[in-house]
Amino acid sequence: LMLAWVGADSDAALWIALGFMTLGLLWSLLIPRLPDAAGAHSAKVGLSGVWQGGPLTVSGFWQQFEYDDTLGDTESVAQYGVGAQYRFGASRVASNYGKADADLPGGGSADHEGWQLGAGVKVGVGEFLVSYIQQETDFLGQNPEADTWGIAYVHPLSKRTNLYATYG
Repeated sequence: LMLAWVGADSDAALWIALGFMTLGLLWSLLIPRLPDAAGAHSAKVGLSGVWQGGPLTVSGFWQQFEYDDTLGDTESVAQYGVGAQYRFGASRVASNYGKADADLPGGGSADHEGWQLGAGVKVGVGEFLVSYIQQETDFLGQNPEADTWGIAYVHPLSKRTNLYATYG
């Protein structure tokens, strides 16, 4: 069991590592106010977790924050997501899903939703990656969508430096 406390300005986070699972909790209640025109954040809370068992890794998060809009009202934003990855030999497959719901100043809401499928294959010391992403937004009655394909090659030069090429 390992506990870690992280504090930055008035944000605080607590991470708990249990050997097979890592959990995180983030909260802030007294973020210093910015000018109203900047949409000052006033409160936020979040929870995240990662579980790894053998070749499978699963993760998820949820966070919510409130802010003061330029009209003097308090609005809120909620975000959440889940993801998973499975490794087998020199290959891996991964997928994730995320959603954000936001109140808009003056009423209404905006929603953003997206998901991704990807795969990776080791090639020598590097890795070849392919990914497909689908996103949709609901904003004031408009529903734009986007589909994106991508490929990449990542080549490690050292522990902290990678050389990569992407197309998408």
